[in-house]
Amino acid sequence: RWTRLELLRFIHVECDTDIKDRSIKFDLLRAVWQSLPSEVSCKWLRILADSGEALTESDTDLAFQHLVCGADLPRLGKHGFNCFEALFGEINSRVTPLHRQGRMQISGRHVVHKGIKISGQNLVTRRVSWFCINGLRRNVGTITEYDSSTWRIKEPFDFENDELFGGVFKTNKLVPLHDLYDCHVVEDEKSPVDLRAFEIDSVTLDPDSENGCDLVGLPQLWRVALEALDDGVAARACGMMLGISQQIKEQFILDMLQKVFREIPGRVNIAHPGNGGDW
Repeated sequence: RWTRLELLRFIHVECDTDIKDRSIKFDLLRAVWQSLPSEVSCKWLRILADSGEALTESDTDLAFQHLVCGADLPRLGKHGFNCFEALFGEINSRVTPLHRQGRMQISGRHVVHKGIKISGQNLVTRRVSWFCINGLRRNVGTITEYDSSTWRIKEPFDFENDELFGGVFKTNKLVPLHDLYDCHVVEDEKSPVDLRAFEIDSVTLDPDSENGCDLVGLPQLWRVALEALDDGVAARACGMMLGISQQIKEQFILDMLQKVFREIPGRVNIAHPGNGGDW
């Protein structure tokens, strides 16, 4: 099943063809979403979001609003939140006529190759694959380090190849990914579960918004932070909320705290002597 999804991604993103628009359309995304468990669908959708040319802006918007945000948010697993975070950053960092600097400014996420939309430090621990034309073979492995120093500009990454050389895994210096052929992110049993999609640099203030900013998906992010059953997912969502709150006016933080104390009693079964729990 996963191999078939990867084949769909390859055909639309990497395969050489004369078709100009190879992006995956929302109808196909919705069909996959309705046919597979949400964590599998989210895992695939996040890989598409991390690929440089897989999704159009309009299809990304539709997928986020109607599929991801329409999911059972408290039950989001790690793959589900990876997907939510990637699309959240994708949409809110986009420059539009109404948001000339984007709703927020992020780093570590821009197109470096038609198969990769992650950059710099955020590629560390990620699994990547590319085809070595000279050796007529495919390399698969893990980015283990990123060095932005001037002397490493031609080989900024350390890459540990899955193939054994003399009985050990070999680490090579790797050129910028845009110089590699058929390079894309890989999702397999060695892939990390917790992924960082971007770093928040700043948030554009919107005095007319009740939140102090106009971020798409902020209410849903708030729900995940409060209600996620997975402690790791809840912690990451809370971390994003804190990161956002550090960039905007204090009133947002005060409103957030008031909302916590107002909503937590209804979300959490607080232990007390009356129901047999311990204080």
